[in-house]
Amino acid sequence: MEVSNVKQVRFGKIVETGGKPEAYLAFSDPDKDPSFVRAAKESRVVTIKQEPTSKRKDFGIVGYVKEKYATYLIFPKSLKEFDGQRVIGIDYSILQSADVRIGGKVPAPRKKPETKKERTRSAAIPKPKPPKPAPKSEPKPEKPKPQPKRFRVEIQITTVDRKEVEVTAWNQSEAKANAIREVEASSNFDKARMTVKVVKVREEQ
Repeated sequence: MEVSNVKQVRFGKIVETGGKPEAYLAFSDPDKDPSFVRAAKESRVVTIKQEPTSKRKDFGIVGYVKEKYATYLIFPKSLKEFDGQRVIGIDYSILQSADVRIGGKVPAPRKKPETKKERTRSAAIPKPKPPKPAPKSEPKPEKPKPQPKRFRVEIQITTVDRKEVEVTAWNQSEAKANAIREVEASSNFDKARMTVKVVKVREEQ
């Protein structure tokens, strides 16, 4: 930053003209920050040179000067009449109370390790109880057990006439057998003179 043979202006004077400044912290290239570039074009930026190893007092230059160890101030009003002038008498009390604008990406703050006292306090806080499980739904009703069907069986008895016998069975074959047994078990059935034959079977609805 070349500052020889340039006019000087006191920091208090540019504050009177430009208003209370805003400190700008550049975490990336200020040239890529549209708001900062606009302020620089409007002559509202002051570059403060800070050299950590130097014994000289800090000073500034009215305007945007891109270099290492530089801090920038953005003023609400234009400082065009002081363009390029060296700023002396930096009053850091004003800067400490000024607003700070963050430029570029801001690194995430580090999380402080939890102290023993804080761990004890957090352990003493009761943990919320888990929610009660929802009541079980009522069991589904059991399916009714299957029941035997009703069949009407037409029996042909020799030497007599046909007749229908109503029996209960699981299927037609069983219905035939049940009908024959029922006829043969009747009191007026004579096995010596009669024979039984199934002629027709139909299921009752």
